Amino acid sequence: MNNRLTLYSILSAAIVIFTVPFAMRLNIVTDMTSLLPEGKNFQTARTINRFPVMNRIVAMIEFARPVKSDSEDLITIDRFSAEVGAIDGVKSARNGVTPDEKQKLARFFFMRRFYLAPYSPETVDQNLAITRGRMTLPRSGEMRKALAMDPVGLSNSFISRIKYSNGGSIDLFENRFFSKDAKKAFIFIQPEFTQFDIDSGQRVINSIRQKFKNVKSGFTKGARLRLTGGPVIASDSARIMKSDVRLALVITLAGLVILFFVTLRNFRLLLLFIPPVVVGALSGMAFVWLTLGKIHALTLGFGIALVGLSVDYLLHIIVSASFHKNFRVALKEVFPSIALGFASTAMALGALSISSFPIIKELSVLGLAGLAAAFLVSVTLCPEIAYRLDIKPRLPRKLLLPAKSPHVITILFFIAATLFFGFYALKGKYEGDIKRLNAYSPNVKEDLRAIRKVLRREGGDRYFVITSAPSEEEGLQRCERLIENLTKSGLVYQAPCQTLPSKKWQMANIDSFAQLNVGQFKAKLDKFGFNPAAFDPFFQTMADTAEGRIAPVTLETFPPSSLEAAIEGSSYKTGEGWNLLTFVYSKSPEPVTGAVNNSGEGQVFFHIDRVSESLALFIGEELPKLLLACATLILIALYIFFRSIKLALLALLPPAVSLVWLVGALSYFEYHINVVALCCVIFQLGIGLDYAIYVIRGETSGQEPGISHMAVRLSAITTVISFCALLLAKSPAIFIIGLTICLGVLAAMFCSRILIYFPLGLALLVGAAGCHYHRPVTPLPQSQVTDRVEFPAIISVSDGETKNVFNAAIGLDREGFSVNLSKGPGIPYLKIFRNQTTRKTECLKPSRLCHHIGWLLTGAIKKGYYREITDPSYETGKVEMEKGTITYRPAPKEAGAYWKVARMTYKKWKYTLVITRLKSAPIPRLDPSYKQLGN
Repeated sequence: MNNRLTLYSILSAAIVIFTVPFAMRLNIVTDMTSLLPEGKNFQTARTINRFPVMNRIVAMIEFARPVKSDSEDLITIDRFSAEVGAIDGVKSARNGVTPDEKQKLARFFFMRRFYLAPYSPETVDQNLAITRGRMTLPRSGEMRKALAMDPVGLSNSFISRIKYSNGGSIDLFENRFFSKDAKKAFIFIQPEFTQFDIDSGQRVINSIRQKFKNVKSGFTKGARLRLTGGPVIASDSARIMKSDVRLALVITLAGLVILFFVTLRNFRLLLLFIPPVVVGALSGMAFVWLTLGKIHALTLGFGIALVGLSVDYLLHIIVSASFHKNFRVALKEVFPSIALGFASTAMALGALSISSFPIIKELSVLGLAGLAAAFLVSVTLCPEIAYRLDIKPRLPRKLLLPAKSPHVITILFFIAATLFFGFYALKGKYEGDIKRLNAYSPNVKEDLRAIRKVLRREGGDRYFVITSAPSEEEGLQRCERLIENLTKSGLVYQAPCQTLPSKKWQMANIDSFAQLNVGQFKAKLDKFGFNPAAFDPFFQTMADTAEGRIAPVTLETFPPSSLEAAIEGSSYKTGEGWNLLTFVYSKSPEPVTGAVNNSGEGQVFFHIDRVSESLALFIGEELPKLLLACATLILIALYIFFRSIKLALLALLPPAVSLVWLVGALSYFEYHINVVALCCVIFQLGIGLDYAIYVIRGETSGQEPGISHMAVRLSAITTVISFCALLLAKSPAIFIIGLTICLGVLAAMFCSRILIYFPLGLALLVGAAGCHYHRPVTPLPQSQVTDRVEFPAIISVSDGETKNVFNAAIGLDREGFSVNLSKGPGIPYLKIFRNQTTRKTECLKPSRLCHHIGWLLTGAIKKGYYREITDPSYETGKVEMEKGTITYRPAPKEAGAYWKVARMTYKKWKYTLVITRLKSAPIPRLDPSYKQLGN
């Protein structure tokens, strides 16, 4: 026994030492697509974010007036772009197309013009006429030479293929990317990391803003930098979420400290809450790292709010210790209740592990590990420390009063509220739009809207089509089939295969020139007035291309340019093959879907609205599955503990009704059930179940009546404080966590209070346990409890014998009944006679027996019916109650002592009589005559 504290301390220290290294390695992510479950549509959403183009940063510099050709702003833009490109972590920064880049691209494509356009005999005469007209214009020698090398317009054919029919949202002004009004310059920045590398993203974004400050003096007055893109939004969202979590942690800890200081009034008791909070937090984060390797910021928000739950177990022990003045005795009394509460919560969290949502699995691991560690420390180390330090909790007596039976008005309100929220719960909807969960600061949101307004392409909303194939060549061929169908549908698109055709398509173009008869073609040249010898370079390039001396267009042969960056941004390679991304612009998804379906295999259509619809349906399927799994596991645990299906169902009733209240309240306030609210709804089920268990256990186990009610009140307050802090969050997702849990906890506390004492709940409780609740007896003035003894007893016939207990209990005679406290010699003998005016049937039911005994004892003691008798003729102390009169007769060796019969409860055909001995000296002597009840 003396080594108990040492053992518990070593165990707690070992947990901390083991978990700290793992908890410190935990990576916090904010990717909203990581909330999505497994599935084709949801996997596509995650795949899209892997394309480099989706991780691009767009910088827009706004000017008050249009930039002129000779403006210094152009030079400053070039300087700023060069400095941004030199930032560590930036792969490229392009603000336009330089003349040198233009020449390289023109030379590259011109040399491969036979690969990029097919020969069309039908258009030869038309193209030769166009070439003839251009040569008659006053042109330079270089232009005439270029026309002579491409008399059939192959270059024009390829240019028409790659031209984006988007209305020209961005123009090249002085070789730089500008808006049409020349007031906005653009720089496209490609990072070396993904948008979910929050630390790198924040560092690069800060560097870009600092570079702009350094060169801002070179711009005309009023120049402003706007940034948007995946890394900008992700970094801003992560910053807001982390700020919300830190704020919630500070508010939670401050609120709990104030609450405990006001209620407990003992600084040493406050220190007892540190071990379960610290050990629980470290254990939860460590096990998340060991099993998942990362944690979402939303899950971490849950974890911060779990601080309020991790102190509940110790809180119950402290409330009990305020009665017993001994932490070991208090732990022994409430351990079954808190153990069952933890088991039920563990069952609920364990059921969440079957969910298809990653965030729910994270919550399951975090909650199980954290609460298990907090529970272990709360029932081992903390009570032992308090016992050794002889800490005596002193809770305000007003808080320790048990709840009264609900008033009829309260019951009517409860029924009306249940019907009201039930109606709105049926109207509740599921929501799958994860974009609404993103957190935006006002500046980032304003920049996003401003840049989107300029870059928005004509044709409608933007849709995505992912083309997957085992090889690059196969992927390009599938992409070409796609754009062929998109062109037939009249849709605007942007695809990598426009500038990077497949080898099959290029070789088909080469083969088409087999139709070209050189002699006939030269005759046509002569007919149009050309000198055929001037076109020898054309025929020589055609021969070199056909014989393979000129390599086809591939990504490896592409010169470094903005075009190459665009192709690389829309493609990436995995171990399974290549993925190509095509942007399609349409006013409705139906034409895009039709084109994709006609393009064969390897095409996946994606739009955020389609994902939102699928996610909403998935949530609707997931919620009943998780609720059924939780309810089944919990019901099994409750039945094993209570050994009564009635009590198990009664414990499930309050959280079930509170769940209806919660869903109805969310629907009434126009908050739909999304993936975050789904976590909260399941989590709230476990919290509400804990409250019901504590109340039922307190009513059926012989605890002091105020313990369970006070503990439930404080537990609800601590949980509300923890999650109310999340209501101040700027992040919509974290705000929904706080709102849902707060509403759920308040509903669970109220429903637990009403339904346990509601006639239906009371009937189940009395029928299952045979007990009835009574207000505790107030100690006599200036008295102090010196010892407390509990006597298990059994119902017997009036002569005190214990034969045929069951039959005797239901076959009482008209004279009355007795309870034999058979714990050995010297134990009081209680004999109670029924009032002659009471009907027989009232005494034949176990619930009525308990009711009468408790009412007589409690009512008599409340009114001060005590009598001190020192007659030595009695060998044992007795309490006699006859026709409403109660008298206690102490044994000779206990003469002069006063006893208080606290209450009697009933369980499994056995009564428990709780008797407390009081010091006799300070107690005033009462009237020695018999007192009658009722006056």
